[in-house]
Amino acid sequence: MGTASMSYLSLYDLTGIQPYIFGSNILQENLGGSYLVKQALDEWLKGIAGKIGTEWQWSGGGNAMVMTNGLDQAKQVATELSRRLHQTAPGLYVACAHQEWNGSDADFKEQRKALHRQLRANKAGRWPPAAFDGVGFTAACVSTGEPAIKWDERDEKWVGPAAKARLDYGKKAAEDLQEIYPLPHDLVWTNQFDQLGRSRGEQSMLGVIHFDGNSMGERFEGACSLPKLCELSNQVNKAGKRTLETALAWVATNLAGITDVNKGGFELSLDKKKKTCFPVRPIVYGGDDITLVCDARIALDLADELLRAWHRHTGDLLSKPAHACAGVALVRVHYPFYRAYQLAENLCKETKQYLRDRHKKHGESAEISAMDWEFIAGAGLATLKRRRDSDLYRAASDQKEQLHARPYYVIGNPPATVPYRYWGWFRNKLVHALQEQEETHTRFKELAGVLHQGASVTRVHLDRWRDRFGLSRAEERDSKVGGLWLPEPKNLPISDGFPHNETPYLDAIELMDRMLPLRCYSTNDKAESAAGESP
Repeated sequence: MGTASMSYLSLYDLTGIQPYIFGSNILQENLGGSYLVKQALDEWLKGIAGKIGTEWQWSGGGNAMVMTNGLDQAKQVATELSRRLHQTAPGLYVACAHQEWNGSDADFKEQRKALHRQLRANKAGRWPPAAFDGVGFTAACVSTGEPAIKWDERDEKWVGPAAKARLDYGKKAAEDLQEIYPLPHDLVWTNQFDQLGRSRGEQSMLGVIHFDGNSMGERFEGACSLPKLCELSNQVNKAGKRTLETALAWVATNLAGITDVNKGGFELSLDKKKKTCFPVRPIVYGGDDITLVCDARIALDLADELLRAWHRHTGDLLSKPAHACAGVALVRVHYPFYRAYQLAENLCKETKQYLRDRHKKHGESAEISAMDWEFIAGAGLATLKRRRDSDLYRAASDQKEQLHARPYYVIGNPPATVPYRYWGWFRNKLVHALQEQEETHTRFKELAGVLHQGASVTRVHLDRWRDRFGLSRAEERDSKVGGLWLPEPKNLPISDGFPHNETPYLDAIELMDRMLPLRCYSTNDKAESAAGESP
């Protein structure tokens, strides 16, 4: 068969997506950046391919595939897309590779591997984009530092071409989101971090959630033909859409309780038109990759909803349910947003690695969905590893004693030796118990200082509480009963607060004033996961 009759597969990969979307502390820019990334492969590439007479196959995760009738046609599609990006989304770049293919399913997997190898080589060898730094009298963009091209009247600042494109399309992103996930007429999507929820007289905190599916790369590698690859991509995109839709619907359903200050909720913010702002704002939503921001007080419960919804909807759409992990960064509203996103992403990656290691070294089930979080009260910029290895997370008396028990298992049971790592128990028993004892919060904060001194000191302190206050360690307790209540899991006494040299108690104490009480949720069904029961 001659070259002219051969088909070509073209694989596209947008580069620098993360800094393009998250490299600004202005939410409207983040939203516009995400919208442009989605448009580039889902709409622009599809339109260019159709205009030239080629076949757009699928897109997802910043990648896309097109099938053409020849190399010249493949290069023409790539050239047109590059031109469109330069004109409409400056600062966003694309790499691509083209691979000859005879159209045979038997040859597809091998040619796709070759295509990925070529793409990696092309990305490694590409020239960096040329940058014009301007001259001495050129104003700099406040977001990117590149030469400014426009004065932003509303925010009174100079913006460069990349920032201008993101700001312009940030408005379109809100319209696009409203079409996909329509809010009730009395609510609006916000493009301001400050409007995601703020309580008067309190420090406003932001939750950044990064959600990613487990072992999805292996599923895609298993697709043995182009039709099956396209079908899988379509199913994953549908599952991701339903997952986010379910989680947002959960927030909307519980909004009355979330905003009931008498129950411990918070008031929603109003925009300039006096419309009520929804306390959640999706930024990236495509397939198994979801990033959103929200009021920190609902962030962990929302991450829980995302994980359980993904497991449920992939079970409906794929051959078997899929699992995922989530990382949640809890930071002040004006904390550098790119660092907050990186923290959430690293938490998600480390949680996945933790589960892989447990599966490989100890034979534990791989069918687990889990999450981890990090709370940053100040302006610290230390990496996740440095924070976890520092004295912040090690007891003073013994460096082996760990001052947290993360990550927590949301779907699937933790090992029988560590039942406190089950999110259902931790959230609905331990954190709930501390929140119900509002009048004794000072004593539990005192316990946090004791935990930092290690297990031996904590044991003595808890024994004193038992003698003095009638300390109860039952999972359930009548609210009318006096004394302190510090639950421990069934069949696992935690007399010194440090089972297996780690403690869930400090995690709970840190969250008791930073999460909404369960009474704020009318649909409180968190205790049971989609797969697995409470230990």
